[in-house]
Amino acid sequence: MDNHEIKPRITRPAVLVMAYRRHDITARTLAANLNTAGMDFGLFVGDHRGICRNSNIMLWRAMAEGYDAFCIMGNDITEPYGWLKARVDFANERPTCGSVSIGIGWMTPTPKEDTVIGNILWPRDVVEKVGAWDERLDPHGPVDLDYCNRANKAGFKNWYLPDMMANHHWGHNGEMYGYDKQAVIKEKWELYCHTVGEPNFYIPFEDMSKYYEL
Repeated sequence: MDNHEIKPRITRPAVLVMAYRRHDITARTLAANLNTAGMDFGLFVGDHRGICRNSNIMLWRAMAEGYDAFCIMGNDITEPYGWLKARVDFANERPTCGSVSIGIGWMTPTPKEDTVIGNILWPRDVVEKVGAWDERLDPHGPVDLDYCNRANKAGFKNWYLPDMMANHHWGHNGEMYGYDKQAVIKEKWELYCHTVGEPNFYIPFEDMSKYYEL
């Protein structure tokens, strides 16, 4: 009998926070979330315009440093106690788990397979098969929907955790972003509807070394 212990899928997660140059809000959210993660993690904070560009730059660096999961977080969502450990434990129990999120303003009594939004954990093996986020949808668009659908095409399932709830703060008004977030999302929806039918779900990562000294 082989008594060797099987290494968990995720042992070294990274938290990737999108600041959007809204440093006062980012500081408040970091203070609320980072001490309640329930486990150790690496921290990356990105200050670039666009969800996808921001995510790709931080993902490139975190992958280069050997992290095996990436929780991409907005700067305006607060999480319940144990939010990171719960995501990691869930993904470790399910080899086909693509993403794990927590409902924003609602909760489900059982795990819910769905297209997820919010602060999302992506295991490294998923990112390696799906690749980069689609920067054509920046600065805001149906980016979570796009990446979840591409993960589905790669053979993974996306989940909301049960019995946990996150909260969204500070709204979507133009004063916060410098533009009308909802109007921009509407503009990007037509592009998404066109690209969703593309057969190649994989987008290669650009070399982001110009942003970092490794």
